[in-house]
Amino acid sequence: MNAFKSIKIAVLVMALGTSGAVFAAEIGSMKIRSKVVDGVADVKVLIDHPMETGQRKDASGQTIPAHFIQTVSVSVNGKAAASVESGQAMSRNPVVGFKLPGIRAGDRLTVEWTDNKGMTKSETSVAQ
Repeated sequence: MNAFKSIKIAVLVMALGTSGAVFAAEIGSMKIRSKVVDGVADVKVLIDHPMETGQRKDASGQTIPAHFIQTVSVSVNGKAAASVESGQAMSRNPVVGFKLPGIRAGDRLTVEWTDNKGMTKSETSVAQ
């Protein structure tokens, strides 16, 4: 039986971010936290991203173009474990949570996201 068939994904909508413009250097950094209890990893990922809906206007009245994360995926020791698709409704600097069964402390967790402008970022962490 594949241990990754039964997963729970939670997208926590939290605004944790900067105000005003977000510069390209800020986009994409991630903080990955994990805690393994009884073979299930509770993984939380904070992603720095502006998550613009395309509906806001800047100070001069111009529409700010849409710029948002479309997919977030996680792999364990190089094997796909879970993914989630998101859209414009997610807040700036979102926190994405995964509960992954069959994980042991020391397993390598790789999280990758792709946004609507084609930017991709991945980070690897060790399950704790």
